[in-house]
Amino acid sequence: MEALYNWIHNTLGMCFYTLPALITGLVMIIIGLVHWHNQKKRDDDFQNEMKKRKEGQNADGEGAPAPAAAE
Repeated sequence: MEALYNWIHNTLGMCFYTLPALITGLVMIIIGLVHWHNQKKRDDDFQNEMKKRKEGQNADGEGAPAPAAAE
């Protein structure tokens, strides 16, 4: 453990806890960006589905069929 501490401190010029903190921070940023991208895609899909339902409702003059009740 001491050899790892010395290698990080002397070679990279940073404290022992800085490297894991940087890695954790980068992973959190990447996960956040992936989540944001997926949520944006789900939101766009939802908006497109609602637009199609609204257009169908206007064309038929009736409401869209109600979803089946889950039991």
